[in-house]
Amino acid sequence: MGDDESLLFSLTQEVETLRRRISQLEALLRQGREDYVKLRTAHGELGESIQQVGQELQKALAAQERAERRSTELAGELESARRDLERYTTLDPLTDLPNQRGLERLLASEVNRSQRSGSSLGALLVYIPELPEVVGQLGRGPADILVRELGRRLHAMLRVSDIIARCGHDLFLCILPDIAQVDLGAAARRVREGIGSSAVAIRARSLGEMTVVKEAIVPPQAVSVEDIFAVLNESLHSDLKLDLSSSM
Repeated sequence: MGDDESLLFSLTQEVETLRRRISQLEALLRQGREDYVKLRTAHGELGESIQQVGQELQKALAAQERAERRSTELAGELESARRDLERYTTLDPLTDLPNQRGLERLLASEVNRSQRSGSSLGALLVYIPELPEVVGQLGRGPADILVRELGRRLHAMLRVSDIIARCGHDLFLCILPDIAQVDLGAAARRVREGIGSSAVAIRARSLGEMTVVKEAIVPPQAVSVEDIFAVLNESLHSDLKLDLSSSM
């Protein structure tokens, strides 16, 4: 084989090698294009998934915000209901004054304060013996008028520091902190005069004519509403004695 033939053979071999390399590169290019298309598709799907997740997250955050607002509202409603329950259990709805349970709570602190300071507690019993008859003959309406007027009068005539409570349908118990016997007597007279000046009358009898007022210094051993009622009950005439079990 001559030189020219050898050179031609070598060139032919190189060309064949280049063709195979080009075929390999073309195959790699096709694979790369396919992979690129797959990657773009996957990227689009991932973007859609991320967008969906973002939307779901926004929905979840909005739901959480609504739940928190509702929780706050429910907490407020619960606190309001608790206050209402406390009010209903400690206040008389007709006069808006403390009832017996409310008085027991207030009395406990006043008794403790009185014992620490050595001061006296006074008590006023304001009682309408004829009220059951009024209810029986005229109904609750006129009787409620008497009770409301009596509560209003007591509130106007006694001190801000005094406690006025309705402890039964026909009676009020007033606790007067830090008061001497002479001042308690003056307070009782002031209450009688104030009630007597009321224009409210039922069955041709004024509120003052129907009301009994008794006062007493609370002894140290009297620490409950029942104890104080017992002390005041002793000062009533036999025909006005209270049935404490039914009144309280």
